[in-house]
Amino acid sequence: MLQPQDEYAIAKRWREHNDGTAAQTLVTSHLRLVAATDMLANLTLRFHDFGSNAPAMALKEMSLMARLQASVMSFADMFLLLTMLFFALAALGIVMKRPAALADAAGGAH
Repeated sequence: MLQPQDEYAIAKRWREHNDGTAAQTLVTSHLRLVAATDMLANLTLRFHDFGSNAPAMALKEMSLMARLQASVMSFADMFLLLTMLFFALAALGIVMKRPAALADAAGGAH
């Protein structure tokens, strides 16, 4: 989402200079809202047969979908963090040197 002052500046640039990239920026910044509004309208139509409470039911269903997506994304974030920690520890294990006492004991035995 664009800040109001940014949106105004981009719209002005598109209007005055016929800037195509400014128009594309304006359209793509609002696609998320368009998709959410369309999904809410579709859910409302789907729940219309259940009575007059269809908009509330659609909103609840949409919030449950958002909660599910948030939990999936949090698991993905945790997996990414654990993977980064594993690689950092593996790199640290490769870079670290043995203590001098262990190196002498290992070298003297051969």
